[in-house]
Amino acid sequence: MSLPANTERFISELNQHDLYPQLIRQINKDFSLTGVSMDLKEDCLPHDLINTVSESVYQLVQYNFDTFMQLLYRVDVSEQIMSRDSVDTAENITHKATLEIIKREWQKVQWRKKMG
Repeated sequence: MSLPANTERFISELNQHDLYPQLIRQINKDFSLTGVSMDLKEDCLPHDLINTVSESVYQLVQYNFDTFMQLLYRVDVSEQIMSRDSVDTAENITHKATLEIIKREWQKVQWRKKMG
């Protein structure tokens, strides 16, 4: 998957934080609670994280759209965000959803640290 410049900046930000392992745990947890097996290792690289999440999201979009919608609900990604841009193909939906899922999970982890 080709990543836009803002995604590259986001990846750089992830690399610079000690919260990255917590992000991996949060993603694994939310995917698991939705019934999707995701076994990301805490030491996986951000590019690998994006690729793995993207592959899982693509499979859901293609073959189990109801579970995809449940995942968006579980992670708390607004359906409005998904409909803002051109998300007319499975690839576009996958790309947009992957980035929104990771960003939202990152916000959760940061919020917990701030409030904890």
